[in-house]
Amino acid sequence: YECLEKWRKKFPSSPTCENEGFIGSQGLCICHSGTQGDRCQIKLRGYYPNLTCGGTVTEPTTLQPNPTTNRRKTERCMWWIQAQECHKAQLTVLEFKMRTPCKQFTNYFELRVNDPILPGTR
Repeated sequence: YECLEKWRKKFPSSPTCENEGFIGSQGLCICHSGTQGDRCQIKLRGYYPNLTCGGTVTEPTTLQPNPTTNRRKTERCMWWIQAQECHKAQLTVLEFKMRTPCKQFTNYFELRVNDPILPGTR
């Protein structure tokens, strides 16, 4: 992702990519899985295919993707945490271990605070 600004400067008239697509080295949108089109504007399916765990949380709880130490390489979990009316959600991460060294792009924890589609902090 360090090259994104470089490509934007090199291709100032490049399209504005939608659905988390981004400008690639040829000045065209690179679309994430589940989207297509010259601006990634066509959604074929949800962005998070094949979720293996997760759900909606409305009460205090402990979240744990898979208690086994041998998680599958393709494991994807997503929780939508919703606070009760007139309350704020609070998230405390006590421990987080990557499956493999952080060099792999697929290993991450991402916090999205307003919308499950809009990018969050990794």
